[in-house]
Amino acid sequence: MDVIRAMQIFQEVVREGSFRQAAENLNLVNSAVSRQVSELERWLGFKLLYRTTRAQSLTEEGRVFLGEMKELLVRLETLRIHANEQQENIAGVIRITAPAFLSNTRLAPLLTKFMQTYPEVSLSMLCVDRYVNLVEEGIDLAVRAGTLEDSSLIARHIGDVRLRVVASPDYLRANGRPHTPQELNRFQCLVDTTPRYKNKWPFQEGRRKYSVSVTNKVEANNGETILDFAKEGIGIAYLPDFIVEDALSTGQLEVLFLEWQLEPLPISLVYSQNRLMTPALRALIDFLIQNYPS
Repeated sequence: MDVIRAMQIFQEVVREGSFRQAAENLNLVNSAVSRQVSELERWLGFKLLYRTTRAQSLTEEGRVFLGEMKELLVRLETLRIHANEQQENIAGVIRITAPAFLSNTRLAPLLTKFMQTYPEVSLSMLCVDRYVNLVEEGIDLAVRAGTLEDSSLIARHIGDVRLRVVASPDYLRANGRPHTPQELNRFQCLVDTTPRYKNKWPFQEGRRKYSVSVTNKVEANNGETILDFAKEGIGIAYLPDFIVEDALSTGQLEVLFLEWQLEPLPISLVYSQNRLMTPALRALIDFLIQNYPS
């Protein structure tokens, strides 16, 4: 028995003074209304109404119960309204993990804008280039680059990133230009140690994919640092397109090996289907899908 529903029906019967009118108001048949009141009486263990063929009246126990019941129903309705307001309120802490190279360049500006839009949201960021188990580490949302393994996690594609081999015109004039990826072992290279490929740079020729080992003149765990060295003519770098796009547009860097470049790597939002989808998390997922740069 739905006790709250039975209480509401009982209250309507008393208010109307009639089972028939209460049934009409509630869009129920008379027998359903009568059955609900009888089941409520059995649940309580005492009579609520004296019934005759023409009318009904409250018992003393029914009168006391009615007063307490009205107060209870008001409190329950207040709780329901409050719960709905909480569900609609975009607030709380969201725990996110993302690769470092995406966090600084792509995500930080978007997350700043999101928090300006929703000032009651706080973020806890884990910027690492290792695989993070969302359940074990209590993460609400992961941003991942590359092809995802099949799993029970939900993934939403938001964009792509392409890797570029770049060098400055000054470096190429002074050291010559490699014509194939295999020639890179004769050149000084600048290695970003955060991606998985590090000093084994991946390439694609037709359908064939392979890696080329490079010797690092400089290594750093930050793509923007590697970018600065590349612009200064220290060596050849392998970086995501969004890190080098400004330097390419101004002529500070040139792209090498366009015919050997990999297919774009997908950028995805990943989250557990079993984790509670709070209004704040839903708002962030929708925001990133709509606003991640194409």
